[in-house]
Amino acid sequence: MDDKEDLGVLLSGQFVGPDECAGLCAEMRAAARYPATVFKKSDYAVRPEVRNTSRVLVAPVWADLVRRRLGEMKPRFEAHFGRPFGGSDEPQFLAYSEGQFFRPHRDVGDGLENQMAARRNLSVVVLLNPGEYEGGRLVLHDMGVAGSRMEIKGRPGRFVAFHPVVLHEVTPVTRGERYSIALWLERPGGAVT
Repeated sequence: MDDKEDLGVLLSGQFVGPDECAGLCAEMRAAARYPATVFKKSDYAVRPEVRNTSRVLVAPVWADLVRRRLGEMKPRFEAHFGRPFGGSDEPQFLAYSEGQFFRPHRDVGDGLENQMAARRNLSVVVLLNPGEYEGGRLVLHDMGVAGSRMEIKGRPGRFVAFHPVVLHEVTPVTRGERYSIALWLERPGGAVT
């Protein structure tokens, strides 16, 4: 990361509309799920003590919609963060049931062993159903100021965009179920720097 890069956050804009949120949440409630993984050494593994959540298998039309919206918003992200972005990773549709969480982590890999994470240049989280659950806050830590902490609950369909080096977590859900989408824009050309 360049020392001049912005570690701030962009918290605005509607990523998906109310009808899309409702339709996607309905599908996520009924869709098949499997445990989400984390990268460990040279492969992905299920580690529920670190990331206790489920990836949800939604219809391809939803992933297409998310990729299209991400492309439409890319110029706005580039203007805000002051750097260019390339393509995107596959979006992750996530369900956090009661008691589930994701411990503090960064979305960048250690060195070059995780090529996918090392290409990440922007993290984006879309919150789909705030108000239908308790807990499950997205918390950003140390964004250029040691000890800083920003808790985000958000609004349905809104996004949070931040540099992937920012330490962040999802606190345990205490009631209900939290639905969100995690996605990343890569460095131009997928180059690792």
